Amino acid sequence: MRRPRVLVLTTYYPPVVGGVEQHARAIALWLLAHGYEPRVLTTRVGAAGSGTDTADGVPVRRVRPAGVRRQRVKWLAVPFLFAALVRLRGRFDVVYCPDFRGVGLAAVAACRLLGKRLVVQATTPGAHSCATWDPTLAAAGIDPGGTVGRALKRFGSRLYSRVDASVCLSREAEREARASGIPEGRIVRVPGAADLGVFTPASPARKRRLREELGLPDDRVVCLFLGRLSREKGLLDLLDAWRRLDDERAFLLLVGPEMPGHHLDVGPEARAFVKSHGLGARVRFFGGTDEPARFMRAADVFVSPSHYEGFGTTFVEAMACGLALVVSPVGGITEYLAPGRNAVVCEPGAPRRLAEALSRVVADEALRLALGRAARATAERHFDWERVAGRIAALLREVAGPRGGAAV
Repeated sequence: MRRPRVLVLTTYYPPVVGGVEQHARAIALWLLAHGYEPRVLTTRVGAAGSGTDTADGVPVRRVRPAGVRRQRVKWLAVPFLFAALVRLRGRFDVVYCPDFRGVGLAAVAACRLLGKRLVVQATTPGAHSCATWDPTLAAAGIDPGGTVGRALKRFGSRLYSRVDASVCLSREAEREARASGIPEGRIVRVPGAADLGVFTPASPARKRRLREELGLPDDRVVCLFLGRLSREKGLLDLLDAWRRLDDERAFLLLVGPEMPGHHLDVGPEARAFVKSHGLGARVRFFGGTDEPARFMRAADVFVSPSHYEGFGTTFVEAMACGLALVVSPVGGITEYLAPGRNAVVCEPGAPRRLAEALSRVVADEALRLALGRAARATAERHFDWERVAGRIAALLREVAGPRGGAAV
């Protein structure tokens, strides 16, 4: 049996930090460790240079556009990614495209032209149906529900249906893939996942050492927000809730990068809110990190009031670390949440209710511990990265068939 050569195509790749980027890196490293020949094709956004470099032993080709992360990159990059796929045609057998919105058009066109296979990951509902195009169409002055908008989305959906297989993170995404015409046997539903050996609960002694290293108070209930300082992550809702909470026992740690130039960036607004409401003693901005486990293992509570998520990778990682979760029921993770047992659930966009939920969790240590134990058990049952990566790799092998690659 021969393993296919896999090209991971992604709009962004580390050092850009996010769930999709971390997934792309994790699958590339898993493939490398298991005898495949992966390579990555991405944009220059967030990277210092261009051309081809090597990250963690994996060749990474970076193409235009350059600059900062912004919404239109996934569209602007399409012709450059298409050209790069054509140039690299002798170095891969199958393309794996996590979050194929926009850039998936380049993958479909190139793979059809070159006779290559294409597997996509439906990160968020609306990807296969092109409902996720609505903000882009509106920004271009096209009514998403009008005649032209509907026609463009039907055209895009037909193109996306020409993939060879789809990895779906939720039942909703799975239904969309099926409705788009992808064969039943080429649709695989897998959850988000985490390395359960890295994302693991910390002992009390280890937690104290981590807090000392990070400069965090040891006598407070540390609530962690980890994600981009972005409007859809519900950061401003969280800060409003924190103002209402007004509990000196609680400390809020905000870990994640700002998004200069992006229309969803709320970093400056969040900092101004903290200053104007005198929250500086109870809130700390830490900036971005490529070591999320370090922060999670130092915390007591994970809070994420996101307005929407594809699956919510940080939810999974926090559960694996045994944190008490206070989260919005959004995205694929909702299929694994048991409100009151492994998480406290609060609808997004409701700061008052979020404050009440946080108050209850901060005040009740027994509840925090029970939620954390149940969360870890859920992660062990469903979110083991080795199992999930193995299923994705099996699909890549099946789709590639007898095509080339390194001998096993």
